[in-house]
Amino acid sequence: EYGEAPPRVDRRYWSVACQHCAAPACAAACPKKCIHRGGDGTVFIDWESCVGCGACQRACPWQAIHMVKRRPDKCDGCRQRVEDGKKPACVAGCPLRALDFGPREALLERHPGAVPWPAGDGPFPEKCADTRPATLIRLRRARV
Repeated sequence: EYGEAPPRVDRRYWSVACQHCAAPACAAACPKKCIHRGGDGTVFIDWESCVGCGACQRACPWQAIHMVKRRPDKCDGCRQRVEDGKKPACVAGCPLRALDFGPREALLERHPGAVPWPAGDGPFPEKCADTRPATLIRLRRARV
């Protein structure tokens, strides 16, 4: 209708990458126990042990695992890059520098006001909170 104020518009971008959960549902669902959480907190797959059953993909409430040629594929935090002293590719390649990676304490120090991912908000179900995602976000008001 003409003459009325436009509705408030809110825009959010959702990450569909692995949340590197403290209690990963994918690892609990894997019958071969080939999904592990490393000392640095990243969740990764031991592809040598994987039989490609897809149980991990079905269990992940974040929908972060994709089957490629009957093998699960997911973000592993670019483990090799990090071991080589580099940043993960998504962090290094982000043109707006909106992503960061590292130990939780260091991230909280560099990004005051960051909060755990709001599971149950947006397209992700409430059960996502049970996995205790490691991702932190800093909410900002959209500028219009």
